[in-house]
Amino acid sequence: MLRALAGLGALAWLTACAPLPPIQAAAPEARPQPTAEAFHLEGRVSVRSAGQQFAGGIVWTRQGERQEILLRTPLGQGVAEVRLGPAGASLTDGAGNVREAADGEALLQEAIGVALPLAGLGHWLRGRPDPARPFAGVPDGQGGWASLEQDGWRIEYGSVTEAGLPSRLTAWRGDDLEIRLVVDAWQAP
Repeated sequence: MLRALAGLGALAWLTACAPLPPIQAAAPEARPQPTAEAFHLEGRVSVRSAGQQFAGGIVWTRQGERQEILLRTPLGQGVAEVRLGPAGASLTDGAGNVREAADGEALLQEAIGVALPLAGLGHWLRGRPDPARPFAGVPDGQGGWASLEQDGWRIEYGSVTEAGLPSRLTAWRGDDLEIRLVVDAWQAP
């Protein structure tokens, strides 16, 4: 009996020392990457710059090369509607006055007092860098970006939807300009 117990103990000891088979780590599921060039978003935006501040609603629609950006006061009144296309840009202010220019950023600066990087922002708000410009980024481990740096801007993503589209982002340029965007609704045709 003693011999059987000793043999059983030795067997248990040898099994305990045997290496375990490696555990196969499941590959992390990559977040679906938004690829649609057409989208519609509704949300809230705040822009802070030295001496200037804007906070209100935003509606941004893109269809191919055409974009419409509507900025509203917190009470819903239209402040500015910017239309961008291959032929240039136009801005309709809250009083209904229309101005046209080759550059939508300059028109928007006239309306709210701050120049927004519309070309870059159109990519950043979809969770990706402008592919035509150099950038540096920190991956979020889920197939997207935790933060980006591009054209002198630092962009940080706070949260994303199940479709992989950001629902919060903050963009800074130095210490003098900050943009915060909270997306309440995304639609991609």
